[in-house]
Amino acid sequence: MRGGNDVIKKVAHIGIPVKSIEEARNFYEEVLGLKVTGIKELKEPKAKTAFTPIGDSKINL
Repeated sequence: MRGGNDVIKKVAHIGIPVKSIEEARNFYEEVLGLKVTGIKELKEPKAKTAFTPIGDSKINL
């Protein structure tokens, strides 16, 4: 992008690491008014992830 006219046109998703999916879910739903549409357990690495759509993008917690 150096010196060019390239522009970011879309962001598919943003990953935000959190200590507690449940606490983050409460914050995103109660404070920000966003809806968590799903929570998934991952085997590798062992973790949980939650999905929150926002416009044409989504936030992964």
